[in-house]
Amino acid sequence: MPMPIKLFDDDDAPDYYEPDDEQPQFGKNYASCCAICRLPDIIGGGLRWNALYQAPQLNDCILDDHAINAMREVISRRVTTTKGPLHVDKGHLFDAVFQVAHETPFLPQAEYLLSLTWDHVPRLDLMATEILHRPPTETLSCEYLRRWCVAAVARALEPGCQFDHVLVLIGPEGLYKSTFFKVFCFNR
Repeated sequence: MPMPIKLFDDDDAPDYYEPDDEQPQFGKNYASCCAICRLPDIIGGGLRWNALYQAPQLNDCILDDHAINAMREVISRRVTTTKGPLHVDKGHLFDAVFQVAHETPFLPQAEYLLSLTWDHVPRLDLMATEILHRPPTETLSCEYLRRWCVAAVARALEPGCQFDHVLVLIGPEGLYKSTFFKVFCFNR
């Protein structure tokens, strides 16, 4: 059974009260929901728009209806008005989450690739011969594979950039041709 993902941490979370000149004034309207979504210490992190999955993301979690309902619960526990806990409308909060997340779009695959550092080992030149078992004399196959890998990274960093070629691996069964693509194009 998968472990539940903890989106929000109540330990040491500040409480927000109103009215007070030093604290934000919150109501049940859409603008207040947007303001609350912009305060990471209330919702437990910064909202961002995951451009790969086309969905809002909080920390490392894609937000679905269940997560947004959990956010409503957290807000009603952490934000208190003079009339008691602030209960926000689900529709307002849903729209606010999408609005605020869109203000900070990101590509997770680009973040991952840019976080890597090259150790100066020329692996692309060895990939065709050592992984796909092509003879070293097939320099054209090696060059095609190399160019395809460079184009795959370019597409990850700049989605939509033009690359009108398909890499086709030909060979007998058992050479892990399909496995190569599964490993190369893994989902983190």
